[in-house]
Amino acid sequence: FSSLLGDITKIVLIAKAGDTALYSFYEFDWGDSWKSLLDLKPKYPKHLPIFNEANLRDEAKKNQAVIYLSKGNETHWLIPINSSWHSTLYDEFDPSNLGNKPLFYYLKYSNSFGIRDKILGLGALSIVSSTSDSYNIYSDRTAHYFFKYFDQPVGKALIEARNRNYELSQIMKNKNIYEKEYYDTILLGDPSISFDPNLHLEQSVNIKEENGNFAAEYSFDPSYKIIDYDSNSYIIFEDADDYFVDENKPIIPIYKKEFMLPADSELLGFSIKLSNKTYDNIELPIIPSDPDHFTNETFNGMFPEENYWNLEARLLDNRTIFTGLFSPIVYYSNNTAKIFERINISLKYKSPLEILEISAKDIKQGESEKIDLNLFSNLNQNKEAEIILKIQTDGFENISARKAEIKPGGNRIQLIFENTTSTGNYSVSILAVSDGAVIGPKYTYFKVVKRSFFKEILYPIYKLFKINPAGFLNQEKSFKEKYTAKKIGDKTILDYVSLNITIHIEQTPEKTTSQIKTKEGDLAIEQSSLSTKYTLNTSEGSLLIIKEKGQIKKDVFGNEAHLRKVLDDIMEAYKNKLEELNLTS
Repeated sequence: FSSLLGDITKIVLIAKAGDTALYSFYEFDWGDSWKSLLDLKPKYPKHLPIFNEANLRDEAKKNQAVIYLSKGNETHWLIPINSSWHSTLYDEFDPSNLGNKPLFYYLKYSNSFGIRDKILGLGALSIVSSTSDSYNIYSDRTAHYFFKYFDQPVGKALIEARNRNYELSQIMKNKNIYEKEYYDTILLGDPSISFDPNLHLEQSVNIKEENGNFAAEYSFDPSYKIIDYDSNSYIIFEDADDYFVDENKPIIPIYKKEFMLPADSELLGFSIKLSNKTYDNIELPIIPSDPDHFTNETFNGMFPEENYWNLEARLLDNRTIFTGLFSPIVYYSNNTAKIFERINISLKYKSPLEILEISAKDIKQGESEKIDLNLFSNLNQNKEAEIILKIQTDGFENISARKAEIKPGGNRIQLIFENTTSTGNYSVSILAVSDGAVIGPKYTYFKVVKRSFFKEILYPIYKLFKINPAGFLNQEKSFKEKYTAKKIGDKTILDYVSLNITIHIEQTPEKTTSQIKTKEGDLAIEQSSLSTKYTLNTSEGSLLIIKEKGQIKKDVFGNEAHLRKVLDDIMEAYKNKLEELNLTS
């Protein structure tokens, strides 16, 4: 029945090991939908909130395998107990309370791998866990391929189940596959009003308006290293979303990028531009197969033959999700590898409404945050829209809504958020809804800090000059540590040297520039009233971050997570040293 009714019917699939029958909980009132067809007034089936703890217990009885495609965390599954137009409430359910002890689990939700110890402690034999957003789960097909190979070695069962998703992305353009955001597999409450339950610090790309159409451009640089080991050279990708594994073929890293188009939009074109570099004498990452179950063959030619695949699918609320899967490398049997060091993606589409940009600025604790967005309308008359704003931190979340009148053309809208008593990162998500049409979500983020010490350097240094009329200070704290401060016209200059850190600061009324050198790397900071620029160089890569007019731009060469940690470490050492020298107010 699952295949006949389509993918939107699944919440939970539970199967007996070795049996071919799959049992489903249906989310929708199909009887009412069939009646509407007979009345020649077809409509989507009404959602039924039947997913509950009792159903889980009953369906799991006497079964050996559980496929769970709903929400959860590292310790519990989350059971919806009440849905409203704006939100869904959940209750925690401990899977160890299922009653019996199933032997096999297939889990698909963020952080699902964290629950492995609890389930294995109950005597489970195997857990298949999807903990990232690197590929879509088409539940009935994935389950079919997973259980089809249940009598095979577990490695073959997993490879067939996972790789099938990539094959679908390549060859299937099934418009009946409806999906929500990657974080919302099940559809509870109003399908329009759904946000990511996990904190993501993400900046949506700006959209360009071109004669009534829209263009989105995005580029990324896959991070990789050439590793020499035992006279062989290997290419290692450090930030791939997942990997494609096939028999007698090199293992291929996969990068996934998604674009959410507004309701009633139409895709006009998609293109990519590639910047490549070729390496010779590269060891091919082919894992020999078990000869008892696989046939080992010599790899010839190139793999993959195509380096990207895309899928366009309509959501239940008539938005379009465009997904691109990209391989940054092509291997050749002569031990040559072509790497795409930069991948530029261009997407063109038309839509009645679109949010062109969203921005927020870092602020001090207790200040009001101003969130700016630009909503463009291709309609020929004014329309009322509801702007729904979600602010989230690690400790709380806040959802609010306001009305706005949207005129033809561009519309600048500013939203104010007052509750900034906590320091740290704040994630911002925005949806716009007009006449039932949904635009978004769009994302940005901001940081609340105790103080900004860059602008406060000048006053304490000036106070030192008042103490020293010569306008010059040279203090040698020890033979390993000294600093010098001087004033030339309206410029204040400070130099500090020690074994662990070197600091050079130049400050004028218009801007402050700082150069910090540590064993980890060199960091340059340029700050004015309008922008801040960070330039980090290390032996392992470089990172450029520019914050200007509420926008954040970055350019990364290397492992971004590692480079950000180095930047934070240098900034912390910089701040501590300035405070130690009494150069901050």
